[in-house]
Amino acid sequence: MGSKTKEEAIKDLVRMNSPEILLIQETKMEAPETIQAGKKFWKKGEGRASSSRGASGGIATFWNSSMFDLTEDYGTTHWIFTRLQHRDSGHQISLFNIYAPVLLAEKRDCWDSLSLFLSANHLDNLVLAGDMNVTLALSEKKGGSPVRDPAREWVEDIISGWELADIKPSRGKFTWSNKRVGPGHIAARLDRFLVHSSFLTIGLFANSEILQACTSDHKPISLTLTPGEKLGPIPFRFSPLWVTMDGFFELVTETWKKTVSGSPFYIWEEKLRRLKVALKSWAKSQPSPISERMNAQRALRNHQMLMEESTITEELLN
Repeated sequence: MGSKTKEEAIKDLVRMNSPEILLIQETKMEAPETIQAGKKFWKKGEGRASSSRGASGGIATFWNSSMFDLTEDYGTTHWIFTRLQHRDSGHQISLFNIYAPVLLAEKRDCWDSLSLFLSANHLDNLVLAGDMNVTLALSEKKGGSPVRDPAREWVEDIISGWELADIKPSRGKFTWSNKRVGPGHIAARLDRFLVHSSFLTIGLFANSEILQACTSDHKPISLTLTPGEKLGPIPFRFSPLWVTMDGFFELVTETWKKTVSGSPFYIWEEKLRRLKVALKSWAKSQPSPISERMNAQRALRNHQMLMEESTITEELLN
């Protein structure tokens, strides 16, 4: 954004694909200017934006106000969170528009702040989208050096910790290139959609495509959620970590000893059902094991960095 050529390219993209939600990274503009400029190509409703830092960065999220209601939003330098409620179905989407920076220290700040926000909030139907500036497999890069980006582990932790699926594009392979020809050509898949498995339970299936390149060195990507068979509620999962928490055994004992009448088979099934309901309710009130694990990993990383930068003493080792 910020130039007539780019704004015309976005306008063409919107006209050809007719999205209901539009995510833009690297606007290179202040937030109010971005929203104002968006009125030239987004006629469907509202938007939220975060400001750039000088000539780099800046993010914007626009949505169809006749289809979605905004219930919550929050923004940082590196990502914008919007919780949108679909008017017809009532389903909510917890959407993160991400623009991960290039510098490693800023990348860490981006993913750490996102992890903390996810840990502190109960969010349904997660979608993480945008320029994540990292490849997750060797096959996602062509040309250049095969150096492993440390940020890959941070992204993979979020994917596994929040049960996200990396939606592989059904059309296209690389989303970015340095636009060189010959031996110096480099291309990579830096942009992606990470979608929570809960979408399957409400009967929606995700498909991603890489669209035609325009003025940017990044190609646009699209996500389509199409109705399918509704699979029902997420199955109950027992966490081995629960047995280490205060109150677990007391809850199991109190729930199990409650009287149930009927045949032995019915008593067994009913006791299990009651215990499952009690454990699910109890677990929601407990600290998240994922959050505790990530906090421990973050503390370990910080301690290791301190050891690398400081004189090793007995106090530091302890």
